[in-house]
Amino acid sequence: MGTISFTDGLREADFRTGFDGESVYGRYLTLNFALEVGTGYFHDGVYIKQGFHFPQDIQAIPATLTAKVICPSHPIELFASAGFAVYFTK
Repeated sequence: MGTISFTDGLREADFRTGFDGESVYGRYLTLNFALEVGTGYFHDGVYIKQGFHFPQDIQAIPATLTAKVICPSHPIELFASAGFAVYFTK
């Protein structure tokens, strides 16, 4: 769980503090490869289009899939990842 809190110039755009909650499940398929799937929910702000502010709620549910190539090196683990995400927004 988390929170979205805007600072500096974004505060002037009337964005509000929002909510962000996510859950991820990961599984090692081999010592050097893993997959992660995740979903969540976030809710915030103000829609801005061409300098006009349209107050409304923005809600999204992401669905993510990430592949990780891992180089285990005790006590740390180096990895590179690439993924795909779809955001269902309202």
